[in-house]
Amino acid sequence: VSLKQIEACLATISIDPALKVVLSQIANQGSEIRVLSDANTMFIDVILSANGLDRVISRVVTNPSSESGGQLRVFPYHTTPHPAHSTSPPNLCKGRVMQEWL
Repeated sequence: VSLKQIEACLATISIDPALKVVLSQIANQGSEIRVLSDANTMFIDVILSANGLDRVISRVVTNPSSESGGQLRVFPYHTTPHPAHSTSPPNLCKGRVMQEWL
């Protein structure tokens, strides 16, 4: 499967129209809208763009990805160990990111 095929499939993912309206209204009022996902930058960017939401999202925290030799390469967001009590997968601890945001 090519990256173009993956992108085309991701672009068909529809976000509920009512949610798009609400997110746009929130952004237009000056609020920050952030996405925290253990997916990857390519997936999130394509889905947001296809739904016209890339302009209303102020920050995305996810696993970085890049194209290399026609393949999608996904890397961990966190490269240092999580706290001992964490039950998160090693690539991204959402609780840790939320703590940084607060």
